[in-house]
Amino acid sequence: MGISNNQLIDIALNVAGSLAAGGLWLVIFSALRKRRDTESVPRPAVNSSRPITTPPKGDQRQAEFVNLRHSPDASKPSAFTRNRAEVIRIAREMLESGSTADKVKELLPISEGELAMLIGR
Repeated sequence: MGISNNQLIDIALNVAGSLAAGGLWLVIFSALRKRRDTESVPRPAVNSSRPITTPPKGDQRQAEFVNLRHSPDASKPSAFTRNRAEVIRIAREMLESGSTADKVKELLPISEGELAMLIGR
């Protein structure tokens, strides 16, 4: 007894329907998962019962966070932000006028990497 065309069509429709249902389930699941991930509250990476301790006073280092974006109001400079483009421009002019790298570092708040970039030109 062979397989008729009607049976082959039924089998093909069952396979196609199963694949379509799986694809629909995958789309719904990924949409729900993305929404849940964005709404979740961040948790600490390590579950530790120990309290967070700060280093002793003598071990604290001075840190400065530099904003490299254009400041919204350049007429009111803050103590914590520097206009990097202006510092690099002044350093470039000093180097072109014959100042040494040590003198530039002494007068301007410029890193060694920025100074090396200017000298390498």
